[in-house]
Amino acid sequence: MIVTSRRLRFFGHIARSSPDEEHHHAIAAVIRKPPPDWRRPAGRPSHTWLRSVEADLRPLNIGLSSAWRKASGGRTGATSWTRLRSGRVRHKEKKI
Repeated sequence: MIVTSRRLRFFGHIARSSPDEEHHHAIAAVIRKPPPDWRRPAGRPSHTWLRSVEADLRPLNIGLSSAWRKASGGRTGATSWTRLRSGRVRHKEKKI
């Protein structure tokens, strides 16, 4: 649960980052679907970070592109993304 929560929080940070940043371009390009002739290089794992995020979003009944739009919606997007993410994905933190 902690990993899921942090993975979705990081996804939100990337979505809200400046469109000029390389990581924003890379994730946005993958979400828009790469060209049909594109393949991952030989020896690379088929399960990517983005596929993990997609699996984390499945219980929330939200797709990857919908989550991207919701998370990147500016100031209100951050708030709605946090509510969406926190509403279903909760974890207990250790109290020291």
